[in-house]
Amino acid sequence: LLKEASMDAAVGIQPRIQPPNYEDLPPESTAIWDDQMERYGAMTTMKRTLALSPIACESIFNLYPMIDKVASYVGKRATLLFVYAVSSETDCLICSVYFRKHLVDSGIDPDDFELTSEEDALVEFGQAMTKNNARVPDEIYNRLGFLSDTAKVDLVVLAGLMMACNFFNNTLNVQLDDFMASYVNKGS
Repeated sequence: LLKEASMDAAVGIQPRIQPPNYEDLPPESTAIWDDQMERYGAMTTMKRTLALSPIACESIFNLYPMIDKVASYVGKRATLLFVYAVSSETDCLICSVYFRKHLVDSGIDPDDFELTSEEDALVEFGQAMTKNNARVPDEIYNRLGFLSDTAKVDLVVLAGLMMACNFFNNTLNVQLDDFMASYVNKGS
């Protein structure tokens, strides 16, 4: 149903930038770290690497309110499926496993579920955005007729932010956090 990012691509690859430790960061970055720990109770490898640049953190962290905004239009499940599709299609192990975890934790088996017609349109649109420089064919775009123009704008921005995360992780060979390993699709 959905392409899964490949674990094989990540095996044996070393990160291009070592994630810093808290004590090695400047005060502006430790403030970001403290905020993330307070909000989420963890600082992932991706976020630790991002902490080297507070402005990069600010840019990428806009992903989370955009997820919430899109979920207000289409629901949590559809939004998770959308970002999972985008991340899987870009072969981003970190993000696809992260959203696979959220699907599993929401009671959805990512290997055995049925898409609604709206979810199918969102997944197809997300996958299409990762190809051909995001020149989505009209027949795919037109399936989003159930969304307002504002919701479409937010959906496109969400996909762009998701792809920025995907490109960041893939380019810098960011490593999968240990707590995520059990969520990797064993068939990938």
